[in-house]
Amino acid sequence: MDNIQNKLTDAAKSALNQSVQEITEMILEKAKQNACSHKTEDEISLHDILKAKQEILSNKHSEITKEYRRRRIYLMISMMGMVYAVFGIMFYIYQNNTYDITKDIGLVIAALGTFMTIIGFIYAQLTNTKSQEIIVRTDIADNNSLEFEIVRKWRTIEQLSTTLMLKDGIPSDRAKSINFIVEFLSQQLVNVINILDLKELLIARNAIVHKGKTFSKSELEENLLVANKIIIELEKRIHLKTL
Repeated sequence: MDNIQNKLTDAAKSALNQSVQEITEMILEKAKQNACSHKTEDEISLHDILKAKQEILSNKHSEITKEYRRRRIYLMISMMGMVYAVFGIMFYIYQNNTYDITKDIGLVIAALGTFMTIIGFIYAQLTNTKSQEIIVRTDIADNNSLEFEIVRKWRTIEQLSTTLMLKDGIPSDRAKSINFIVEFLSQQLVNVINILDLKELLIARNAIVHKGKTFSKSELEENLLVANKIIIELEKRIHLKTL
């Protein structure tokens, strides 16, 4: 492991550390939810962490597995079609006692053409499988990165909101309440963002952390734009409070 890490460039080390931090945050969020579900939110146990890790990582692995399974089924159906076509032609020739190649040359040519088409199709599927797997893995990796970013951005929003509310004299217990944070943002940022977008961002964050739901890349990018707007506005207001 040390030998591998020594081969990493500074940029690679930075990206790896960021990825580890993002995954850690998602696992912590999920572990916190697990602890809350059995009324032990004041203490997150080893069981909560291990269960959260399994849920987070298994959700991502299952996406790749499902995609591979669909492709294998599609390829299997194509191969079965070729087998049926071959046996169909052979059975026809065997049953037809009057078969004469000089008279039925059209049938033979048509059969050969069908075989070549099917074989060519299957070959194309086989040669494209590897590149398709790479594309699938890349798309999922991109989405995972965006999902991690949404979780991280929302945590930043919570922290900034709490800081701003404390500066406004709001009691600590309310300033740290997620329900009050959402209410506060809805009131304070009504002229900055669409409140429906704020709710969509929170729904996406909760779905990613708690349910393992997947979103399209465009949906994730839209939510990140909303998160960035909120963060910029909150940082601006906190800065004004410190002047």
